[in-house]
Amino acid sequence: MKPTIAIMLMALVFHACAPLVHISKAGAPIPCLGAIGKQRSTLFAKYFHKVGEPTLSEPIAISIQSVAFTPGQLVKYTKRQESQGKKSNISKGDSTQIQQQYYMAKISDAIGLTTQLKSSENQPIIDYLKEDKNLVMLTGISFMANEEISRQINTTGHYYINNVNGKLTLELNGNAGKYQVEMSDLQIFGFETSNFCWKRNKLGQVEIAHILMDGNSCPGETKNNPNKLDPILDYSKL
Repeated sequence: MKPTIAIMLMALVFHACAPLVHISKAGAPIPCLGAIGKQRSTLFAKYFHKVGEPTLSEPIAISIQSVAFTPGQLVKYTKRQESQGKKSNISKGDSTQIQQQYYMAKISDAIGLTTQLKSSENQPIIDYLKEDKNLVMLTGISFMANEEISRQINTTGHYYINNVNGKLTLELNGNAGKYQVEMSDLQIFGFETSNFCWKRNKLGQVEIAHILMDGNSCPGETKNNPNKLDPILDYSKL
């Protein structure tokens, strides 16, 4: 009996401490991958507040994978549904049933996205990023989808984010053509963000060097704060 009680208490604690995800303010549009904003975390919640998004001249490739639920991810999903007054779509069968799956979407062409951030159309975004080193990019989401979107994901070979009608949109490209997904149609219960690394180009101008997808420190002479880059020497004053 005692081991059973201990396991139940651990499950209750785990459920209470799993952070509830808030990817947008109440009533605000849900941001797409590639959005820029601020992340804030507490013991019981994790927030992302969008402040802007880049303009893309070409689609950027992303990956979408089907992943089996872990106990931790299942708790996050259940809490997300409960917070919106909805029931979980996860069936409560026995252990012989096929394990339920969810989707993980992540930006895969970080180099292409970094290149597009350097375009003149995105200069206002770059200027804003230089002023606030706490800004991050939304680069990954965990979600459940309805039957139609799941079918499109499972039968489509190419996934992108693209500018559609003036905003970033998730786009699935297959033999049947393009299928655009509204972020509000996804049950998002987790997200990942990435920081930026900065460098000086050959002209001495500050520019983005990397989108730090792996969470490690900035490589080489790049810095996570553009103000920490080595200053340009004015040789006329020497």
